Amino acid sequence: MQWSLILLFLMAQCCFIDCQLYEFHYINENKTWTEAQQYCREKHTDLVTVTNMKDMKRLINISDGDIKGAWIGVYNQTNGTRTWYWSLPGLEFNESETNWAPNEPTDKGNQGSENCGIVYQNLKWLDQGCKWPEYFLCYDETNTTNKYLLIKDKKTWTEAQSYCRENHTDLISGMKQLQDEEVKKLMNSSDNKAYFGLFRDNWRWSDGSSFYFRHWKKDFNNSESNSGQCAMTVFDDGSRWRNENCDERKPFICYDDKVILIKENKTWHEALTYCRDHHDDLVTITNMDDQRWIQEKVKNASTDYVWMGLHYAWTLQFWIWVSDEEVSYENWAESEPMDDCDVSGAMETRGGHKWFRRNDDEKLNFICSKYYYPVDLGIPPEELVQVAGGGRAAAFQYFNVLHPTETNCWRKIIHLTAKMQWSLILLFLMAQCCFIDCQLYEFHYIKEAKNWTEAQQYCREKHTDLVTVTNMKDMKRLIRIADGNKKEAWIGLYNQTHGTRTWYWSLPGLELNENETNWAPEEPNDGGHQGSENCVIVNKDIKWIDILCQHKYNFLCYNETNTTHKYHLIREEKSWLEAQSYCREKHTDLISGTKQLQDEELKEVMKTTWSKSFIGLFRDTWRWSDGSSFSFRHWNLQFYNQIINSGQCALTVFDDGGRWRNEKCDEKKPFICYDDKLILINKR
Repeated sequence: MQWSLILLFLMAQCCFIDCQLYEFHYINENKTWTEAQQYCREKHTDLVTVTNMKDMKRLINISDGDIKGAWIGVYNQTNGTRTWYWSLPGLEFNESETNWAPNEPTDKGNQGSENCGIVYQNLKWLDQGCKWPEYFLCYDETNTTNKYLLIKDKKTWTEAQSYCRENHTDLISGMKQLQDEEVKKLMNSSDNKAYFGLFRDNWRWSDGSSFYFRHWKKDFNNSESNSGQCAMTVFDDGSRWRNENCDERKPFICYDDKVILIKENKTWHEALTYCRDHHDDLVTITNMDDQRWIQEKVKNASTDYVWMGLHYAWTLQFWIWVSDEEVSYENWAESEPMDDCDVSGAMETRGGHKWFRRNDDEKLNFICSKYYYPVDLGIPPEELVQVAGGGRAAAFQYFNVLHPTETNCWRKIIHLTAKMQWSLILLFLMAQCCFIDCQLYEFHYIKEAKNWTEAQQYCREKHTDLVTVTNMKDMKRLIRIADGNKKEAWIGLYNQTHGTRTWYWSLPGLELNENETNWAPEEPNDGGHQGSENCVIVNKDIKWIDILCQHKYNFLCYNETNTTHKYHLIREEKSWLEAQSYCREKHTDLISGTKQLQDEELKEVMKTTWSKSFIGLFRDTWRWSDGSSFSFRHWNLQFYNQIINSGQCALTVFDDGGRWRNEKCDEKKPFICYDDKLILINKR
């Protein structure tokens, strides 16, 4: 391929890349808050810092049914100074821009400290205890005609904040919103004072950042009595936070920072070279969330400004990120930017953290983004070598000249491909194959009604064979070829008459090795009273026992996408097929393979139960028409895995999610063939 083809190919993959500037990790070990903090600082960056509701949703996504709560990185300073904050993320409270009523704030509540803000009808502020029910003012950033709302339903301050966040954006926050004419009209029509988004506390983040986002449970008491406590997120309460004694032992959440402040003074080009040599690139800022994360970092800089990856392309007459990202979000100071040659963008380290145009030769601190590979090549970055004839520099010049307006995907492409030999480029391309139509086999729906044997003969004559289904991706492809008048169709699976039962793992791609088993004494015994024992449970010691598949037990799921918590004990009794279906829908599959079953994390999970649990081991006499040994099965939940299925065939039922049903092979049905795009040549 030419470079242009490689880049064009990879551009299509960009939407699958996670561009967050920080990553969360759930750690399933019980530790005190201080022990958890130490663990996170040693193995990651720190205990998690939560900056907005998007972060809260990310936290919820890493939870599952058996995770109830976890430490986060917020703690209450003993005898700490209370600080005023705005509820709406992204606004900083300025002591010189306030509208307090005379003699306010007083902090003289008769039920404790006055830590919340309230406004009179004339929009003058006073402090008040947060537990008093009052009217409140919401802000809705998505409503272009009616951004401000007075809610005449009395709630505590925390309840009001929760209501505004769930139904709008947040409580009204900041001087600009409070001085809006629309707000004045609302309060003139009110018969009572109302809460707005001002509060104070002495809770602080473990990493030292000054983010003031809070997500407390609705009955949280924001008073000084919380001194010396720590916060946890409670997943079964919408991940709201609860204050706890810091000595309690709980799981916890760490984060990895993907940006780094370099406190060395370099010109813009020197900074760019340093970031590319030691990390990834000078940082790119694409939205307000990125801006807020970066401005926290630059507060620790030793220069008044910090270089970003923003540069003025004189020949093209516009500003551009070095990542080639379009400048869609801007935070320029007034009168900036001034177009000129040899200038780049820098963020001020104090004040409003605005962007300024600075001469490229100025020597400043700078922010780098860290390496992030969307595909795991299994090769350390330091072992990747540059492509002959130009490498990274030539590649950057190539896309900067020919493709100046493409998206951030170009940067990620170049950082991968510019370091690879051709063999590695091909390996990288292979890894992307799942995102495009480069399957090694193709499916064909045949609407003629035939019995299974006739369908098999037709497929072998005109294609390769009746379809073989290897995994859930294949099932989704089968479902896509169905429409309203396609209810079901034969597939290539049949049950051998008097066939030998064979053990398989539920998770595709794993083969059972008879020499690597862990059966309990005298197992498998196939001793079911109601038929053959074709499924497997494990006891507390993870010894295997064969059992009837329709019996109901707890079960063990495996989740390949959760790097910190792969194994899940589901304490809900289901049949083996119901358990398999649950795991495939919510995780990856039932736990399968001796490697997973010998994992230390699983052993710790099993110490928490005395009940037996299903694993992903089963046996049957079903075989594929093309003679392949794929173990994937997708039966309906009523399927009965017994020898009495002997001599039957399988069809996929489209209006049941493509699940399979066993039928007499003489029934006449439509069917699905496949074409194989590979052929083995048996010649030397």
